[in-house]
Amino acid sequence: MDRRREVLDSIRKNRLVVIARNLTAEEALEAAKALYKGGIRLMEITFSEENERMETTAESIKLIRNSLPEDMIAGAGTVLTQEQLICARDAGAEFILSPGTDERIIRLTKAMGLVSVPGAFTASEIYQAYTWGADIVKLFPAGVEGVAYVKAIRGPLSHIPLMMVGGISEEHLGAFLKAGAMSFGVGGNILKREYMTNQDYGAITKLAERYIEKLKEAGE
Repeated sequence: MDRRREVLDSIRKNRLVVIARNLTAEEALEAAKALYKGGIRLMEITFSEENERMETTAESIKLIRNSLPEDMIAGAGTVLTQEQLICARDAGAEFILSPGTDERIIRLTKAMGLVSVPGAFTASEIYQAYTWGADIVKLFPAGVEGVAYVKAIRGPLSHIPLMMVGGISEEHLGAFLKAGAMSFGVGGNILKREYMTNQDYGAITKLAERYIEKLKEAGE
């Protein structure tokens, strides 16, 4: 089995990607340790448009890859440019998320052997992203239209794996799974700013455990 397939299988199995945004590399590493302890196995480190943040994202990914067991898989998010994609690949990112659908980024991600998760919202955008090679399509912002919208999208596009991102809390997990969601991306609802500010990593572990338990309940 190739590594890209292993990463895809991990996303399907674990379902939950925790999104880390605007953290230092050290904060990202401590958050990753807390998440891992709570059962999380997938973490997305986002880029911003500032060059220094690109370096921080790369450093964060490298630290997580080098410091945690190999089943803790690090990816990069908000990947908008080829430069960011190459930076993420070189740092060890194994899946790539973007807020929108860009054919160049999707095709280059796949050429690099990485998992492609572009963002889309309408049925046309979702279909186009998948046609260009997306492994999973990130429905973003999923929380805006809710479960009814996902059910409507899944009607004609039931063959396309969807990741719900944007405004997702633990209360949403069961309903979205029943509607056909494959996985979720959750940021501030787990990596709460007050916990990060106070370095209360134990609280993050407990939240991670709660989300994992909700997913298990929903899958039964």
